[in-house]
Amino acid sequence: MERSSMLAIAMKTMKTFIPCSFNAQATGGDGARPRSNRRCTPLGVLGGLALLLPNLPVLAADPSPSIVALSSTAAGSPHASTGGTQVGPSMPHRLRIDGVTVLDGAALAIELQPMLTHLAPPDRLEALARRVEAQVRAAGRPFARAYVPSQDPARGEWRIAVVEGRYGRVELNGDATGDARPWFADLSSGLPIGTEFERQVLIASQLPGISVRAALGPGAAVGEGDVVLTLNRARRWEAEIDLDNHGNRHSGRHRLTASGHVNGVLRFGDRLSVVAGGNDGRGWQGSVGYGLPISTRGSRLSLSGGHHHYELGGEFKPLRAEGQVDIGGLAVTVPLVLTESSRVSWHIGAAMRRMVNRQRAVALEDPRRSTSVTAGLRGVTSLSSGSVAWGGVAMEAGKVRLRDPAWAAIDAAGPRVAGEFLVISADAALLKQWSAWGLLLRASGQIADKNLDPSSKFVLGGPASVRAWSLGEVSGDHGVLAQTELRYRWNALEPFAFIDAGRVKFHHTPWAAPKARVKDRDGRTLAGTGLGLRWRHGRWSAEGTAAWRLASVSQRRSASDSRAKVPQVWVSVSYAL
Repeated sequence: MERSSMLAIAMKTMKTFIPCSFNAQATGGDGARPRSNRRCTPLGVLGGLALLLPNLPVLAADPSPSIVALSSTAAGSPHASTGGTQVGPSMPHRLRIDGVTVLDGAALAIELQPMLTHLAPPDRLEALARRVEAQVRAAGRPFARAYVPSQDPARGEWRIAVVEGRYGRVELNGDATGDARPWFADLSSGLPIGTEFERQVLIASQLPGISVRAALGPGAAVGEGDVVLTLNRARRWEAEIDLDNHGNRHSGRHRLTASGHVNGVLRFGDRLSVVAGGNDGRGWQGSVGYGLPISTRGSRLSLSGGHHHYELGGEFKPLRAEGQVDIGGLAVTVPLVLTESSRVSWHIGAAMRRMVNRQRAVALEDPRRSTSVTAGLRGVTSLSSGSVAWGGVAMEAGKVRLRDPAWAAIDAAGPRVAGEFLVISADAALLKQWSAWGLLLRASGQIADKNLDPSSKFVLGGPASVRAWSLGEVSGDHGVLAQTELRYRWNALEPFAFIDAGRVKFHHTPWAAPKARVKDRDGRTLAGTGLGLRWRHGRWSAEGTAAWRLASVSQRRSASDSRAKVPQVWVSVSYAL
């Protein structure tokens, strides 16, 4: 085939394959999940370049190239040939690899040279080229191509050439170009195309209020690709209103919450979040969060603070019981692995909680303070056949101080929660999708090194836990939870069936518990099954579940709410402004 014809076909293939865009709005590191609308992936963007690269160098090297095919004829035969070139009595046994910068080409050739004698002659160089290509891609050139150029056996060596792919023209457009340019400083003309392209596009697309479009086309020189990035500012603010019955009957079951987010408040890529809400039990809460990028590699710093006030009603109303919790913290999140299919991040943070519980009818007050440092890993990965897995592990080390001498004396004679503590927690989930059907498997748990303050215990019961039981039905120092859910997607509706089960151990170190708790001194198991429905249409979304307890008749009664109904029903409705 003529050189011009092959080049035209390659260019046509490139133009058909290349168009790609990223439209993303993300919340950053402030706790909310990023939301994105990707029309393709960075791998897809560069895939066209990868298709084109193996052809271009061959065309440049030889107007009528021929890929080496070693004959099965003996080396000394006059009919032995490679690429149409007659081979003399002595076949070359040295291997040479050209065009590699990310690895030592000479050392790689020495490592792979034994394959020349272990493979059948027709397959030797092609197999070696694929092996070289795999190793170069694994070393950080994911779009490299290895090919077999025309051979000259008279030189006593076989040759494999590698085209790593280099940036041609790099162009940034859009109204956010000036602020976003530092995120793409590594994308410079003449440099090899590596994992930094996909990584930096993903990092930029996660910045709050920024939309990213990436396109790649053939460059002016052989083996080059031109990059065009369009960076625009998206909507600056978001808001949401939520109504649910996810509270407790004693402190207020029905809750109304409003949340708002503003992007670009003080600098590019930051986000300010404000949440406020109340319930029908005269309780209220509010929180403020602020997150900002601290590097162009995806690291973020988050600051947060909140206040929660509650008053107990029902059977506790005569005690005039109330309390408050003040929380402040900061955290740093650093991405370790960031690709379109897998993400792993490391985080470390510090938090302070100040808690006060009062019983005004008897003039009792229990002030406590807890400080802690938490470090952990979180990750998500896309598996084959439409499956997604995610999870994490964290370790929290802290100290609890009881500030009232009377309560400190009671604690010293009993649970001994004051002092230093260590908690290790983990969770994992797998979502398997078959067309409209989906199966979710999830597990979580924690262990501790001592008796914990109630604010650090593992809790079972509620809309996010064992859904057949009341919120906060039972808690313990150690606990596990397992959930399974079968889903079916039907237009805007998603009906599902589920089973939840969990167990807690009340105390790491038991002490003389009241007689009423003897039968449950070691712990308690909760289980339930039910049906649910999710609905999403435009800015509206809703979810409802009805669940029944799985237990013997004598153990089905709720210990936290004597008026709890069966089935237990949870409902939530949200509207995004």
